[in-house]
Amino acid sequence: MKEIDFLSLKPINQEESILTTSQGADSVNIKGSVLEKQFSLPNGFHLVLTTANSPYDEALYATVIDQHFKVADQVEISSALTPGILENAEAQSEDRLKFWFNKADPYILTVDPKGFIIPRPSDKGSRPFRTIFRKKYLHIH
Repeated sequence: MKEIDFLSLKPINQEESILTTSQGADSVNIKGSVLEKQFSLPNGFHLVLTTANSPYDEALYATVIDQHFKVADQVEISSALTPGILENAEAQSEDRLKFWFNKADPYILTVDPKGFIIPRPSDKGSRPFRTIFRKKYLHIH
């Protein structure tokens, strides 16, 4: 996992934006209105961290963009009426990211390049119900 500066975000509203490549050739709608961090993954995917820019009810979205520039997986971390600031996001390996958001202990995000259907019981965050039977790539603990 390598931090990059290749993607840009154009907010549609507080909860959704258009993510584009620096050349503007590809675009996709994703959750969040502030681009916090972006990483390239060894399999050609990208990991993007965005927030909703809400001081009292902040949400962090971890989104995996595949090699066809489509959303492959997305996880939301939030708690009602809880502020959060993304801090100290650092890649620890090719598939592991450590960061702090809305609690004292760090989150550990791992990317499973093969994907999976059933999340681990210990996984944090939520996904849209429509993705229940789709392949997923992110574990957050």
